[in-house]
Amino acid sequence: MKLRKEISGLHYFDRKTGFHILMDEVVLNKNEISNSPRIVSIALTNICDLKCHFCYAPKNKETLSFENLKKLTKKLDEIGVLELTFGGGEPTLYPNFIELCSWIWNNTSLGISFTTHGHKMTKEFVEPLIGNVSMVRFSIDGVEPRYSEIRGRNLSELLSKIEFVKDKIPYGINCVVSKNGIRELEKVIELAISISSENILIIPEHHNGVFQLTENDWLELDKVIEKYDSEIELLVTHEAADFIKSKTLEISNSKEFLFSHISADNQLKNNSYDKEGIKINNINEIEQYFNQINTL
Repeated sequence: MKLRKEISGLHYFDRKTGFHILMDEVVLNKNEISNSPRIVSIALTNICDLKCHFCYAPKNKETLSFENLKKLTKKLDEIGVLELTFGGGEPTLYPNFIELCSWIWNNTSLGISFTTHGHKMTKEFVEPLIGNVSMVRFSIDGVEPRYSEIRGRNLSELLSKIEFVKDKIPYGINCVVSKNGIRELEKVIELAISISSENILIIPEHHNGVFQLTENDWLELDKVIEKYDSEIELLVTHEAADFIKSKTLEISNSKEFLFSHISADNQLKNNSYDKEGIKINNINEIEQYFNQINTL
């Protein structure tokens, strides 16, 4: 298990099982605490072959260097980051995706998850990833006909791809919930249960950080969570905590440095929808960049 020393105490993480242990009774000196976030999300490329209406990722061909990613992830491992989450764009369109996951898994102790539309996840694509990633997250924001309206692909095609992952790589579902879309979320939850997804991450739609859901949507979301909470693990992004009564992803200490994002144009940001960030000119100085971004 990997150990991270943080404000909350001693944090142990097993990347194979996704198991976290936090010993919060341990008080550490300030100079012992990691200056890095627990999780770093990385947009490997901005390239995507779909055009989902709510996607805020830049629409260009920016792509991170494979060699620089190896150096960067090695450094992130050394300074206490626990997990990487790959996104984009569409991460499976990154030219060296399989090779990158394998290299990181075998040369660092970082956990690896990635969020994908899933349509490239053929049997031949999945097999080299087995044992080299912690989790796959599939984006499903509605069932048919809603799914096809959003993605321009058939849901049945994706479900056939998920079969290649079942019992080989842990997987979950990410669901963006749009305005007046709570009933569609309920259908996605029922689908997730039927295909034995480990969990669902519920992401209320936002634009530049502003949620698009109505007051009634939030009330209905609480009801849906209460209805299905005993049947499947439902995760809700922490930013929604002020809008619902249901439990959201926990933050053990409000001062804890939890998350940073690296965009496909090599900028460090607080989150993926920030317009501006700090250019990473020297990977060896990444801790200094984290200190800067954490004070913004």
